[in-house]
Amino acid sequence: VFMEELISIIIPVYNVEEYLSACLKSVIGQTYKNLEIIVVDDGSTDNSIEILNEYVKKDNRIILLRQSNKYAGVARNLGVQYAAGKYLFFLDADDFFSPIFLEKMYLAANENMSDVVICNSNNYDSNTGKITKGFMRQEFLPPNKEDFSRENIPEKLFQITDGWPWNKLFLTDFVKQNELKFAETRTANDSYFVFMALAKAKKITKIDDYLVNWRINNQNSLSNTRNISWYCGFQMLYDIKQGLIKSNLYNILEKTFLNFSL
Repeated sequence: VFMEELISIIIPVYNVEEYLSACLKSVIGQTYKNLEIIVVDDGSTDNSIEILNEYVKKDNRIILLRQSNKYAGVARNLGVQYAAGKYLFFLDADDFFSPIFLEKMYLAANENMSDVVICNSNNYDSNTGKITKGFMRQEFLPPNKEDFSRENIPEKLFQITDGWPWNKLFLTDFVKQNELKFAETRTANDSYFVFMALAKAKKITKIDDYLVNWRINNQNSLSNTRNISWYCGFQMLYDIKQGLIKSNLYNILEKTFLNFSL
């Protein structure tokens, strides 16, 4: 059933009027068409909501949810409750994406029956418009394998990729069965979800294509103001450790977890 299965895209939005159209255009313009685009406004105070309303009128695949400002993790969890697609993507409203992003990720997931698929990303400098290649840490991957899991790289699993969700696809059933949730903290709310998904996945597939343009030097980005909420990082590490212990995975993944923590 080539490219007929529904994919759910979840995008938290908070005061991103400057970049929102570029993001939404790149999602609407995907070669993979069977989408529901769940946009969760997290109490924006700029023109983001006006922009969203315009796009809702233009494209009936967009579902707009609203909440008061409770941060991206809560917004993403709300989106999951509404998601009906076979696969989930959690995209950031200040990034933009290759037109073949969803198609490539979908085909890799379907072909390999993966719980998680990871692609490479570019760094897009907001100030200069310059694009540089991001990286997946290939040296930690098992040789000559596109698929892996905690079974074959238990000591390096958390070193392969960063704890952000936007360059990853997740099987919806896998997320719901494992009750994976984003943290409700101001920053670092995505790493618990991502690393618990990597820990629990039976099969993770990587593809080498650079399909996401991650905006760097965005002054309003929360990642540039982490010092205001420095404790969120400690909370995240504590939560991941507790999650691994509860899932009886800490002994297997202790080394990769400690290296990540350090």
